[in-house]
Amino acid sequence: MSQIALDHGKYPALAGKRSIFSGPLKGPKSYATGGDPITTGTFGYYIDILHGAVSVSGTYFTRAVPSSAGPRQTWKYIWIVISSGLEVSSTTDLSAETVIASGFGGVF
Repeated sequence: MSQIALDHGKYPALAGKRSIFSGPLKGPKSYATGGDPITTGTFGYYIDILHGAVSVSGTYFTRAVPSSAGPRQTWKYIWIVISSGLEVSSTTDLSAETVIASGFGGVF
């Protein structure tokens, strides 16, 4: 499970009754085919929307996938190799890769 490292000085920021968040997220040490679960860590925020992102290296794209429709779902990133359009192979070490994860969420 990967954790978004939210900048405590800037995020989360309130937008009405929801919060906007953004921060770096390192890839997993051993990727599991089908996606890497994502959490907001110590903030304990539910993720309502998680955006896909291109890795800082430009090698990968992450596709955000919810567990189902509706509020308070769990989310995962499926890592895709940009040059081929294919999902990263199982057990690939992505720990040197970083994406800037962002989305909306809240505590209720």
